[in-house]
Amino acid sequence: MQWYKKQPRHMRIVDKPDKRILCVERAGVLSDVSTCDECYRFCYTGYYRHISRGAIALLLVVLFSGASLVAVVGGLGSVTAISSRTRAVTESKRTLLFADGVLDDAVYRFRSGKQLQNGEVVVYNDIFGDLSAGINAVTNSGITTVSVFATSTGDLSRNMGVTISTFAPPTFTDAVVVGVGGITMNSNSKIIGSAHSNGSILGNSNSHITGDASAVGTISSPSPTVDGTNTSGVDPQILPTIDTEYWKELANSNNDPVAGGLTLNGNQTATYGPRRFDGDVILNSNSSLTVLGTLHITGSLTLNSNTQLIIDDSLGSDGVVIIVDGVVNFNSSHPPIVPTNAEPPGYPVIVSLTTNTNAITLNSNSTIKGLLYAPNGRVIVNSNSGAVSVVSKGLLLNSNAEIDFDSSVAQQGHGGGTGALSLDGWKEIE
Repeated sequence: MQWYKKQPRHMRIVDKPDKRILCVERAGVLSDVSTCDECYRFCYTGYYRHISRGAIALLLVVLFSGASLVAVVGGLGSVTAISSRTRAVTESKRTLLFADGVLDDAVYRFRSGKQLQNGEVVVYNDIFGDLSAGINAVTNSGITTVSVFATSTGDLSRNMGVTISTFAPPTFTDAVVVGVGGITMNSNSKIIGSAHSNGSILGNSNSHITGDASAVGTISSPSPTVDGTNTSGVDPQILPTIDTEYWKELANSNNDPVAGGLTLNGNQTATYGPRRFDGDVILNSNSSLTVLGTLHITGSLTLNSNTQLIIDDSLGSDGVVIIVDGVVNFNSSHPPIVPTNAEPPGYPVIVSLTTNTNAITLNSNSTIKGLLYAPNGRVIVNSNSGAVSVVSKGLLLNSNAEIDFDSSVAQQGHGGGTGALSLDGWKEIE
């Protein structure tokens, strides 16, 4: 191998086509180094040496391969990063859709009367097991804020929220509202609150209305005594309505009616709701029925001596609706209805749809903590018995009977139906 001493500055390798050799140019002057088919490169010692063209080719291959490898590795890194971002976006979208679906289920709960209690959290999991969500509901003054928090196994979270307002019109706005059957008050009977009749109001000795009294017909005098305004000859009112078909469908939402109805005898207990009973429901001595949701009884409802209808505390202040196609009879001297312990209490609404003259009867000493609704018949409250409020075609209060109105029920809507809810602010939340 030959070595050629050259100055290292301003040197570059150029091609000389006519001799097919590579030469070294120094300071702009081309120096013919050799006429052989060899090339020269600058050595760090300051010398040039012969290198075969095969070595140059090998070097170029190595350099090209290295550059290609770097490009491939870099490309793979980019693909991996893009794939990771794509998975994250997909997972985020799935989590959001899952949260939206869970929120839809939460709204269904309210529409179907399965409201969540304040602070209650319900946990959901998707079928693949990699998504979970919880519903949190907080109710204040009839407005419920529902939040859904969904999380994936990759720790991606997407949250949804909606505000649910209840706008069902109240059914029980006064102590007594009756139709053309009018109100008859026998001696010492009392209505604590206001009363309206699309017929007349007839009072006997010592009968008493502590609020206002109004009637399309006449109001007798001197009894009942009326502490508020006393107005006769007014225009008729449309009785408050209840969407009974809505409540019937809700009662049978599990599509598993109790065939033949239900009879409970001495000391027997049972728990139902929501449920439909195809037949009569009869509670005999010392038995009790705990109600967890809406009931529909296709026959009659009878509570005999020392029996109780217990409204489960989980129903809160909303209480429950019990639809009875036939007549209702309360014969128990023991408090036959126990409302929830919420504040205000959750009273049951006892509905009789019968067209019989007497739809609901409270016999002696049967004071119930409930709301009575009989649009097609009369409610009879016998001596020493009572209820919280009455809406019916007519009302008979016998001696010492009493309707003691709780004003808190005027803030509750028992009409039912899907139009009872208003949704606002269905959106993703932080």
